[in-house]
Amino acid sequence: MLKEETVKTLVKFAAPLVECGVISDEELNYLNNINQQIRPAIEIPALLTLQETAKILKVTVKSVYDHINKGELELVKLGHRTSRITVQSLNDFIQAGRRHSN
Repeated sequence: MLKEETVKTLVKFAAPLVECGVISDEELNYLNNINQQIRPAIEIPALLTLQETAKILKVTVKSVYDHINKGELELVKLGHRTSRITVQSLNDFIQAGRRHSN
């Protein structure tokens, strides 16, 4: 996000460009509202539960275990009954699926 003062300065210097026809009114309005248009990034944890992974992939937890057993997803053991999937592993899995479907 830009500082509000920075946006005001940019708008101030861009206004004459509208009069000259270099930029449009819509572009000036976009610049004036730039901070409102920026959406905060969705925070994704570095580790996901198997249930969260299944929900993201829209599959069952059993399917997640199948992908783990095939070596397609990386399982991190945190304890006797606590396991997680790395977000990087999930991203790699999704990208591999996209490459195969093209």
